[in-house]
Amino acid sequence: MDHRLQQLKADNTHTAWLYLAYLHALTASPLADPFTEITGTESAMQILQSGRCWSCKPYENKESYVILEAIKELSPIRQYYPIKMKKMEVTKWPIGLPGSASQDAYRFIVEKLIHDSSRLEVLFNTNTPKIQDTAKVKDSTSLDLCRRAYLRYQSLISDEGKISSALINLTSTTTNTISTYRSWSHSMTLCDNVKEISELGHCWNHRRTNSSILAGFLITSNDLQGLTNPTILTQMSIVELQGLDLRQNWFNLYELGRMAMKQNLKSEWTILLSVLGFRGLDDVNQLFLLQTVAVHRIFFQAQDPLNYELFSAPNNFFSDTVVKNILAKGVPRDSLDIVLSLAKVLWPVKSYSVSNFEGVTNPANEFSLIKVIDEINRHLPDWNKNSELKQFILKIEQTMAVLPASSSKGLNSSILQQVCLNYQNPSGFSL
Repeated sequence: MDHRLQQLKADNTHTAWLYLAYLHALTASPLADPFTEITGTESAMQILQSGRCWSCKPYENKESYVILEAIKELSPIRQYYPIKMKKMEVTKWPIGLPGSASQDAYRFIVEKLIHDSSRLEVLFNTNTPKIQDTAKVKDSTSLDLCRRAYLRYQSLISDEGKISSALINLTSTTTNTISTYRSWSHSMTLCDNVKEISELGHCWNHRRTNSSILAGFLITSNDLQGLTNPTILTQMSIVELQGLDLRQNWFNLYELGRMAMKQNLKSEWTILLSVLGFRGLDDVNQLFLLQTVAVHRIFFQAQDPLNYELFSAPNNFFSDTVVKNILAKGVPRDSLDIVLSLAKVLWPVKSYSVSNFEGVTNPANEFSLIKVIDEINRHLPDWNKNSELKQFILKIEQTMAVLPASSSKGLNSSILQQVCLNYQNPSGFSL
């Protein structure tokens, strides 16, 4: 009892405050408390919507979920009658509770509290009870009817007894949410390095890794997605991150890492990498490399992501063998090496034309030459993009090579000066 304020209080646990809210709700009457001038229902609403009951992680014990289920049972059960026709409504009110104290709002608050507490359940090594395991009564209440009833009588409810409109619009059920998160957590293997990734983000440090792994990771026969919208990654839920393809989103992650500190996204960045590491699906060294980019963003300002939406088969480049095989389809053997040499001298180029090879081939073979040049020109856009990708990766590897093993170790002053000069003049970047 708080003797100064003349009201009940709880200790510093979620369970205690949930129980106090339940006590106020269960003993409520239409009459207000003579000292606080609010009813028990209004007191319960205030406590349940306060930070004392909200949690971003699973509640500490099963008792919290039992109390939440008991609070939800103080709401009327509303169903369509007949169920399939949806023309009439039948309502079952809680026994022993005045109609003014039986609020549909309790159901929405409980749904929201459990929904928020289960969002990061997979990051906690707990055996959180399922809400259906703690439920005493299995009801099939229509949330649409509850929502309609609350909005219909909202004008008759005092300001202290109202709930946020965001709670009314919550459509997902807690049972399905908790079940989805738990099934994912059971199907994943906990990554041994996730703690290190989290600590690196918390201390804003890095762990240098072998940068040569990047080329083998990005340059494969499979198409590669380019830069799209980096910040959308910070808005993805834990479940959505389950299916995130690290390779296809590498450019988005790279750009997000470069802007994390400047745009005050360090927390979002750390959570994102920690969740990706927790999946155990990717080489953790790729995550260490991205963390290095985020910590030392100034060193990577000269390496802007390539402005392409897609890289088709990034392992296909302009090569003597490929070009020679194409030229052999329309160029005589005695002129093949000369034409190939000219093509190599002109490379890189947006397109070839017959005029580039005048005087080295017989005019009688001009038609065949046009055909093979057209075939080469069809490959040039992809070859050019893939060549730029290869150069981009090379510059990333060169920059990584001058960084210390961790941020606690200083950089060589001459190297630091060179990198800073290159940052001021990105076009002249060379290491």
